[in-house]
Amino acid sequence: MKSTVTSSLSWAQCISFTGAVGVFLISLLFSAYYVEGDQVTYRHVYATLEDMPFIEAAIFYSNYLNFTVELGHFFIIWLGSNFGISKDFLMALINGVLAYSATSVLNRMQVHPLVSLSLVVFNYYFYGLYFAAERLKFGFLFFFIALLIRADSILKISVIIASIFSHVQMIIVYSCIVLANKIQPAMVNIFRLRFAKKIFLTGIVLWVLYAQLGDYVLLKIGNYFEYETGQNFAAFFRITIFMILSCVYSKDKRKTIAAFILLYPVTFIVGPERVNMLGYIFFLYDALRYKAGINLPVIITSIYFGLKGISFIAQFIEVGHGFGEFTTFPGNVLF
Repeated sequence: MKSTVTSSLSWAQCISFTGAVGVFLISLLFSAYYVEGDQVTYRHVYATLEDMPFIEAAIFYSNYLNFTVELGHFFIIWLGSNFGISKDFLMALINGVLAYSATSVLNRMQVHPLVSLSLVVFNYYFYGLYFAAERLKFGFLFFFIALLIRADSILKISVIIASIFSHVQMIIVYSCIVLANKIQPAMVNIFRLRFAKKIFLTGIVLWVLYAQLGDYVLLKIGNYFEYETGQNFAAFFRITIFMILSCVYSKDKRKTIAAFILLYPVTFIVGPERVNMLGYIFFLYDALRYKAGINLPVIITSIYFGLKGISFIAQFIEVGHGFGEFTTFPGNVLF
């Protein structure tokens, strides 16, 4: 019995390693073709950071990337640039680590190793992280690492903070998780407060959020209302489909619905593509637990996003980026 468990564990670890190597090689092979869109800015920043002192580099990074506070991403690319590592090679390494950490989380969820492998190697949303959404990639890398740390330790909290400081939109992911797990006790505690205390508490929270993220949020709202308002409402339908499918497999449907609820309003801040990805991740969290992920919704969506991933690569090989029309956004990163 013990040898069977060990053999199964080794098989899962072997698949994780295979996926990591595969993603590393795919990234190394195709990254050089992704030179438009946000990569115009990322490549310029990476090249400029070389031989730049840390403080000066941090100021330049923040000013150039819309006064961002996403210093987790900054620190790693500053190190890579100053050690003379090629950007494409560094990102390929990071992509491999991301793939390994993601499959390790799926292994812990007892997902079939081949299902895990297909997700990290062929999935459209993972390709978006590997090649386009560079800062969000670091956010999810630290997110998966945090999930692998079992205890609620200082280390785990530190990794979660690193995740948020790699991409501020990771706050959405953690907020959905907190909302799903803490909504009922939190509401009970809030309603026990007197009305004046409720108003004061709400004011403090809103003031802190605006002080830290106000300019960023307003910029994002402006961007997406101008360019993607129609798509935002179409995204509501897709989020709802993912929520319904999640509820089919969820053991606690109230928690599932609570996690999805927050995605509707934030669509207007981060855009439909990003929210669709989060909805898909939440769906996988529930669906992959049923029959180790070998079920019809997972198979159908995996095929669909696998084909879309191939189309994504084909497009950026041809035109330099994988999203929308052939345009560049120098100095204005949308992801």
